[in-house]
Amino acid sequence: GNLAVGQTQEYTCSIENVTESFTNVANVTANHDGNDVTDEDNSDVIATDPANPSINVVKEALDGTDTQTITAGETAEFNIVVTNDGNVDLHNVVVTDALSPNCDKTITELKVGENQTYTCSIENVTESFTNVVVVDSDEDTDDTDDSEVVVKDVPNPSIEIIKDDNDNKDDTQTVEKGQAATFSIKVTNNGNVDLTNVEVTDALSPNCNKTIGNLAVGQTQEYTCSIENVTESFTNV
Repeated sequence: GNLAVGQTQEYTCSIENVTESFTNVANVTANHDGNDVTDEDNSDVIATDPANPSINVVKEALDGTDTQTITAGETAEFNIVVTNDGNVDLHNVVVTDALSPNCDKTITELKVGENQTYTCSIENVTESFTNVVVVDSDEDTDDTDDSEVVVKDVPNPSIEIIKDDNDNKDDTQTVEKGQAATFSIKVTNNGNVDLTNVEVTDALSPNCNKTIGNLAVGQTQEYTCSIENVTESFTNV
């Protein structure tokens, strides 16, 4: 319509469902005594993704696996990586670990795409457990990850040998001079580690010598042996 000298008209308008950034140019035209006058002005519209705060935490053994095996009494060590994988900066990022409090950590700010990596440990571990780390922030994001610690016993190699007579197992046998003495031998791995190069030697009864080789935990080897033409009493070890 008409616009008097010095007069201003103001109004607002909008465009719905903006998906891309653009520069918006407004043009105005008018006429006075047959002469056109024009003007234009622009306004930039920058379209951003909807805010999507997100955080990721990874807890692993130092070798990058989810499980580590240690001997009872040793230290379990972990590597923790906290990553802002959303599209807004995160603040007051708090890492908590109920079973490994040395792994607790507060990160003041974590920008988009940024990560923080650190190591931590728990000493004198005596039992196997699954360790869970939790992370959250002021932007109402959270994540968890776990790492398993398997504790094995302190190595305790042990072996047992039982040598009996071959009849009533009372450790004593009576034979007539010139006869043979027969023995029953039982070798057991009663420790908690496998054994190698297991050998039985018997100075007075060399027929009882035996090379067993490997003997797994809890495994037993039994055999009989004898010495011929016994003429004197003796204790056989």
